[in-house]
Amino acid sequence: MSLATANMSPNGEVVIPYELRKKLNISEKSILVFRESNGELIIRPISPFSELMGIDKKLGISSSSLKKLRSEWNRKQVKRIGASDGLHI
Repeated sequence: MSLATANMSPNGEVVIPYELRKKLNISEKSILVFRESNGELIIRPISPFSELMGIDKKLGISSSSLKKLRSEWNRKQVKRIGASDGLHI
C-alpha cells in the first residue's frame, strides 16, 4: 500500500504523485473514476478500451462482435469499480 499527499489548487485540481502514477500506469489519457464511500474519496483508474484498437483485425472478428464485446466490457468495468450506483462512464 502506498501513501502520498497532495494539495488541491483553487480550481479543484490535484496532482497525483509521480510514484503512484507510475505504479498504477496512469497517464494523461487515463480515465479516473471518483467515488465517495463512507466519507472517503476513492479514485480508481480504468483502462480505456482504445488500448485494444485494431484488435478486431488482429483476431479476425467482425466489427459488430467487437461492439458487443466493448459493451460487455464497459458494463463489467462499471460493475467492478462499484459504479453501478448511478455513475456513468
